[in-house]
This record gives sequence, structure tokens and C-alpha cells, in this order.
Amino acid sequence: MTLAIPGMTSYAQVEENLGARGKRFALADRIALGRYALEIGDRHCGLCGACGGVCPSGVEVPNVLRALTYLEGYREEDLARSAYGSLPRGGTRGLRDCRGCLVACRLQLPVRRLARRAHARLAG
Repeated sequence: MTLAIPGMTSYAQVEENLGARGKRFALADRIALGRYALEIGDRHCGLCGACGGVCPSGVEVPNVLRALTYLEGYREEDLARSAYGSLPRGGTRGLRDCRGCLVACRLQLPVRRLARRAHARLAG
């Protein structure tokens, strides 16, 4: 069974997140989160799915970015390759020929650059 909760790759992470509900962040936690935000910068997809269905080339943008998040955000290479490899051929074909991405991200991520990076790192 696959978890349907964005950003969580195991039941242990779900349990950990549920245990953290209602707790306040200590100063050290806020500092660590700030450093993490600076490190991931403009490359972390929030996995909201709002970019889905808008690529004229048929690229499954949310799923491509999800696979890249698994690779770069969680360092789960096997999961990333599995997620990317499970996309239908038409779900990534347009990445090679895209001249100008029309997909907008609510977090203002550079969708075209991220999708092409995912393709370069995970295709084949």
C-alpha cells in the first residue's frame, strides 16, 4: 500500500508527525527550520498538486516534482526512481522538447528547471 500523505514516506513519519501536534517549537527548532528553508531554497515542492493538468505537453508535473522531492528532499533515491519510473511515457516526454513552461507554481518555484532536473537525474 502507498501512503497518500504528501511529504511522508513511511508510517513511522506519520506517527512522528502526529506526536508533534500541538507542541511548540523551541528556539533551536526554529533556527534549524530556518537553516533548512535556506538550504532547500527554491527547489522544494510543497506537493499541493495545483500545477496538475496544466502542461500542454501532457507532463505530469506534480508527479515529476514529487519524484524530485523524494530524491533531493528526502534522499530516497530508490523511492524517487520508482515514482518517476511509474509515470506513463507521455507523462515525461514533453520535458525534452519544452520551449517555455506554462505551468505556474503557487510557491513560485521554477517548474521548468526543476522538471528538467528531475528528468536528467531520474530518467533511464
